[in-house]
Amino acid sequence: MLTRLCIVMLLVTAGTACNRHNERAQTTVVQRAAFDFPCPESELTLAVLQARGARYMASQIAAFGCQKRAIYVFHPKSETWFLNGAVYPASAAHAVQSKTKN
Repeated sequence: MLTRLCIVMLLVTAGTACNRHNERAQTTVVQRAAFDFPCPESELTLAVLQARGARYMASQIAAFGCQKRAIYVFHPKSETWFLNGAVYPASAAHAVQSKTKN
């Protein structure tokens, strides 16, 4: 019984850590994209492009807004998000996708 309780506690802890990572990822990427584009945070849409591991921890996030788009990647050693390349103009298709997600 004690072993089962320990396993459950480990799973809950791992799931909580993953949720915190993904929540922090969204907050950080929105703030960085708002600065990089420049664009109000309220006009930005995010999409997870890649996630790692069984806990689905985001490792690449696309940001769209104000007719711009960019990809941000997570660097595990520094535990922060970086702009991966440049900020590009968003095509008409990206603008439509962003509006349908809101």
